[in-house]
Amino acid sequence: MKKEIEASQENALSLCTEKVLLAQQACEPVANLLFMTGVLEIISIVNPSLFLHGFVYEAF
Repeated sequence: MKKEIEASQENALSLCTEKVLLAQQACEPVANLLFMTGVLEIISIVNPSLFLHGFVYEAF
């Protein structure tokens, strides 16, 4: 029973990790577009907390 629970937990962690990686990959094109158009600079001035929370750095 214990091994089944551990396997289930490991599977859940793996799925969550995969979803996080997919979400990061989905954000990259948007962040790149914002960077190329200069919008990212405006965002950094208006709401610098995005940089502090890692949103922007994670995408690059």
